[in-house]
This record gives sequence, structure tokens and C-alpha cells, in this order.
Amino acid sequence: MPIALFFLFELYKLIATIIEIKRPAITESDEEEIKRRAVEEYLAQQKKKEEENAQQEKNDK
Repeated sequence: MPIALFFLFELYKLIATIIEIKRPAITESDEEEIKRRAVEEYLAQQKKKEEENAQQEKNDK
């Protein structure tokens, strides 16, 4: 029985390794695209906050 469990565990590790190897790696251009999108989203978020603050200050006066 313990040998069967060990075999199943090793089979699981083998399948997991094969799946990990077959998964496509992120290319350098994909990484740059992800960074560019993150920066754009951050800047858009900051601009939105600034506009909300300006609107709130305008309403407070």
C-alpha cells in the first residue's frame, strides 16, 4: 500500500512538472506591455483622484 501511494505521488509530481514546462513563458515584449498597462492604469487613477479632489474643493467653497 505505501508503495502505491508513493507511486501516485510521484506520478502527480511528474504530470505537474510536464504541465509547468509546456506553459508558455512570458516574453520580454509581453512583460514590457504589462508594465506599460500598469503605468497607464496608475496614471489614470491618479488623474481621477486629482479631478475628484478639485471638484470637492470647488464644492467646499
